[in-house]
Amino acid sequence: MEKEQQAGHGKLPHEQLLLQASTELMNLSLGYARSMALGCAAKLGVADAIHRAGGRATLHDLHAALSLHPTKLPFLRRVMRVLVASGVFAQVEEEEEEDHYRLTPVSSLLVTAGDGGGRSLLPLVLFQLSPLCVTPATSMAEWLRSGGEEETAFEMVHGVGLWGACSRAPDLGELFNDAMAADSRFIMDMAINGSGRQVFDKITSMVDVAGGTGAAARAVAAAFPHIKCTVLDLPHVEEEEEEDHYRLTPVSSLLVTAGDGGGRSLLPLVLFQLSPLCVTPATSMAEWLRSGGEEETAFEMVHGVGLWGACSRAPDLGELFNDAMAADSRFIMDMAINGSGRQVFDKITSMVDVAGGTGAAARAVAAAFPHIKCTVLDLPHVIDSIPADHGDVVQFVAGDMMDFIPKADALLLKFVLHDWSDEDCIKILKRCKEAIIPSRAAGGKIIIIDVVVGSSSEAICQGTQQLFDLIISVLTPGKERDEEEWCKIFKKAGFTKYKISPVLGFRSIIEVFL
Repeated sequence: MEKEQQAGHGKLPHEQLLLQASTELMNLSLGYARSMALGCAAKLGVADAIHRAGGRATLHDLHAALSLHPTKLPFLRRVMRVLVASGVFAQVEEEEEEDHYRLTPVSSLLVTAGDGGGRSLLPLVLFQLSPLCVTPATSMAEWLRSGGEEETAFEMVHGVGLWGACSRAPDLGELFNDAMAADSRFIMDMAINGSGRQVFDKITSMVDVAGGTGAAARAVAAAFPHIKCTVLDLPHVEEEEEEDHYRLTPVSSLLVTAGDGGGRSLLPLVLFQLSPLCVTPATSMAEWLRSGGEEETAFEMVHGVGLWGACSRAPDLGELFNDAMAADSRFIMDMAINGSGRQVFDKITSMVDVAGGTGAAARAVAAAFPHIKCTVLDLPHVIDSIPADHGDVVQFVAGDMMDFIPKADALLLKFVLHDWSDEDCIKILKRCKEAIIPSRAAGGKIIIIDVVVGSSSEAICQGTQQLFDLIISVLTPGKERDEEEWCKIFKKAGFTKYKISPVLGFRSIIEVFL
């Protein structure tokens, strides 16, 4: 299959700054996926499985040792990829044999068997990543907005404080006590058998020189009540200081909804990604991996229906999702149209935004290129939710992309194909092929905006791509693809040429030609 080489394009400094900021924001927004992957491995006992295998195990070894359903192997690979990138496990590549995983100093602390069992922090990790702790963390904003009736977000969510919850429910008390006992065994072992034992021997008084506001001295006084603690510092330190202030960074500027930056705000996308709708299934990755494959995703197992079904049945969830996709479309189309992706729309006179939601991407194209006739195709319940705008330059068509796509010079698929399996992607691409007006001179092509795993050498881009891959697999039957995987589905759908332009941070523009 022929691949066109990307021509070099200069980037505007402001565009480059915003794309970098958007990558950092998405990395932060999806950062919880690392913790959930760690929780999944902890619940499954991956570290013990590697330890029992003599310190090395292939993916298939782990799959067998953990007694997982055959369909769960690809998802286990995604979990391990994120944990390898995070340094929890090590992956050793073999030339003639299957790659294998090894323990690192981090994952050795999850081993409960053998000599290291006494130092295992597995119970602490299981407690910290349990719904008992994670669910209140998803409600911090709601608690901050509340009137102060509940002392903590934990109390607001669970109806009682942590200590009350542990005393009322023996299983929760045992979870907490096991966690604290594990932590105590570890840290006291380190202190007593390490270099901390003799530090405070024979001390009766201590001056914390240049000790600021006394935090260190107070800690010493609390631990060793017989030590009289004094803080020495300059006079201005003891005087009342001007209150600290906060400023926006390029990352937080993408959360601003007012003023000139409001059109580029990614706040709705962050709110969706960090909503209980998305986070709760991520806490159940291990349970889904252990299940027999009845539910296609962890999302379906937790919510009883897939993501699209949930959004269509509950208008508030559908609005949350549509607002998130619209915000992302406004931002990424702004970056593409006003940056290195502008030439993608050359020669096009008509375009269909396939699964285009409420039309944010199509409106951006129509505003920048008034000569392009823009149409949005999406499911009836999505189209019906869009307020009528008689001055709208975009046409909306209700329908299923699996059955029919209106004809146009170009078809846009922005963050669509990563939601679907390879088989469904090939079906969608074949429908697109039928709809493209067959003239490359007139711009006949598919424009895909999506992740190409490995498209960037920057660590933060690679990490964000891996997090997206894991979360997409939690929410949908899809995945993020590398170039080889993209090429494979293009070829099977009957396309002969493609061009990848990695010009949108951790995402790329892919042009697919007849």
